[in-house]
Amino acid sequence: SLKDKKEKQVEVDKKMVATKDEEEALNNQIKKLHDDDYIAKLARSEYYLSKDGEIIFNIPEENSKQKE
Repeated sequence: SLKDKKEKQVEVDKKMVATKDEEEALNNQIKKLHDDDYIAKLARSEYYLSKDGEIIFNIPEENSKQKE
C-alpha cells in the first residue's frame, strides 16, 4: 500500500543520511591520515611509540567510583 511505501521510503532516507554521515567521517579520517603530525600523535597514543630519548609512563585511569 501507499502507506507502507512511504514508511519504507522514510526508513531508506534515514539509512542514507546515516551512511552519508559515516562517509564524511571516513573521508575526514583519510585526510588526517595524510598528515604526518596526526600519524605521529596516533602512533604515540594508540601504540605507545616514542621519540628517541623519550620514556613512556603508563598511568592507569582512575575509577569513576573511588574505593573508601
